[in-house]
Amino acid sequence: MFNIISACFIFTFSHSILSLSRNRSYLLFLLSFTILVTHNFAARPDSLHDMMGIASIYFFSKFHKNKLKDDSSLLLLLLSIILSAVAVFAKQSGIQFIIILTVYSILTRDWKTLAKTIISATIIYSLFIAFFRYIHPAFFQNVIGGVINGIDIKNFCSYILLNKVFILSVWPIVICTLFILVKTNCIFSGPNNIRLLGTAVLGTLLFATATALKMGSTVQYYNVFINLSLMFIIAYFSTEDLIDKSFSHSQTTLVLNAFLFFIIALYGAQNIKTIYRFDHNPVLEAQRIAARKAADYILNRGSENSGRYVFANLATDFNIPSRQSINNILYKNCLVPQMDILEYSTGPSKVVGYINLHEMLINGEIEYIIESRPKNRFAILNDLEEIRKSKYILVKEIEGYLIYKYSSN
Repeated sequence: MFNIISACFIFTFSHSILSLSRNRSYLLFLLSFTILVTHNFAARPDSLHDMMGIASIYFFSKFHKNKLKDDSSLLLLLLSIILSAVAVFAKQSGIQFIIILTVYSILTRDWKTLAKTIISATIIYSLFIAFFRYIHPAFFQNVIGGVINGIDIKNFCSYILLNKVFILSVWPIVICTLFILVKTNCIFSGPNNIRLLGTAVLGTLLFATATALKMGSTVQYYNVFINLSLMFIIAYFSTEDLIDKSFSHSQTTLVLNAFLFFIIALYGAQNIKTIYRFDHNPVLEAQRIAARKAADYILNRGSENSGRYVFANLATDFNIPSRQSINNILYKNCLVPQMDILEYSTGPSKVVGYINLHEMLINGEIEYIIESRPKNRFAILNDLEEIRKSKYILVKEIEGYLIYKYSSN
């Protein structure tokens, strides 16, 4: 749902703010929904973050377009700031959007808008902070823990910069975007809508690259940049004042369209390949069947309505039993469904504590622990094995899945 709404904002931004034709706006809608990566289809905050960020920039653009002729345009500015705040509290990287809005006001020397933005943001963000502090006192501990989880240059090079899809699609977009920014100097001059978009494109590129150095980062960090830059590139080749007359417009348009349809084909083929591999991989199929048996064993003993949890202390590797199918089947009772987030975010820094998890294991709120043979290499608690040995008993082994049940004795 969030992905479709994001694509709708891209279409509306392109057609109403950048005055692109309907056909080109429809193409950008399709591109926005095509270039998504796995995280945007997972139960994570990434899609919400991306949607709110794009929407925030859109309403800020609409505010600038209407402010000279409509006194109610202030509501658009407030909406833009509220959406940027939601983006921040969905995921820390949302902080880039309020920075982009502020920097643009400074670049255009729009001091009145800058003052309104700072005052409104201070009030709105303070309310958000107070709310989250009230409902979850450990909120900031988790936020800071996610930011300072270490730098991983090897991951950045191997899984992002040298990723095949990234090389074929994102690198050309980055190069083309930087070329246009330098050639037109559009951040400092030109139409306001292009200036704002250019500022947002450069800002999201720099922010994505800086945060992608963080341990556990993926190509997904560039998703907002890709969406905005594709609008920016097409707007450049559609705006008469910006087009470089030394290039043949028809030939340039042909090359651009060929590249855009190549992106659709590339990401489409990648997704079809992933789906096919998932459906036809005999190892994954065997894992799903075994996971179904293990989950059924637990469900048949009334755990679904017990109000107690199942902790699948398992990896996601293809060669050993995986937690993914287990957690999908036992979604009502699964605890820590995304262990990889904890592994990447807390391994190096050890910021986030696990007092509640520790207590739940000891008092039996976690009814079952599921482990594998061989064991998962990552353990959230250092004394997890000791707790399991003293508080849980092995009740069943199903094709590599070891099922332990809490025992008060």
